[in-house]
Amino acid sequence: SAGMISAGAAFAGLAGAAMMGARAVIAFEDAFAGVRKTVDADEAVLQRLSDSIRDLATELPVAATELARIGELGGQLGIGAESLEQFIEVVTKLSVATVLSTENAALALARLGAIANIPERAMGDFFERTGASIVELGNNFAATEDEIITTVLRIATAAEQSGASTQDALAFATALQAIGVPAQAGGTAVARVFQE
Repeated sequence: SAGMISAGAAFAGLAGAAMMGARAVIAFEDAFAGVRKTVDADEAVLQRLSDSIRDLATELPVAATELARIGELGGQLGIGAESLEQFIEVVTKLSVATVLSTENAALALARLGAIANIPERAMGDFFERTGASIVELGNNFAATEDEIITTVLRIATAAEQSGASTQDALAFATALQAIGVPAQAGGTAVARVFQE
């Protein structure tokens, strides 16, 4: 009868949803295995990180599996468990809101943090500030975020050695790109000025 058919269809729909849910859980656990492999933390910390990534996936337009892959990349780049959640969030926002790829955003943040010798406890805040600065500069000057990152990585070490901040280096990189100076030539020239 019609009632039995509709009940059967409803059961089939529930079974299909359960199968899709189980596949999503398995896919996430497979992706999160990369985080476990690259991040040095105990099980309780890893479980909190796993829960945080799943929560973040409900706030950002990116699947939890992709967020876990960004976490694995962060672990490979030396980002500790304490700041990994903020790293994942900032890298994701940069890759969604700018022309930066996930890999370029991750590499830039990790390298800038290393160059600036940011301690682990302050790394998350550094990621937040630096990511916001990159977006602000890309939105307000005739330079793309990719160009800014390419140039800032050329001058960041010399800037740090002379006492300039990461934000100072970002400002110089943006100015060079906004007036059309090639990253290699401009980065080399500004680095030389900082060194002198």
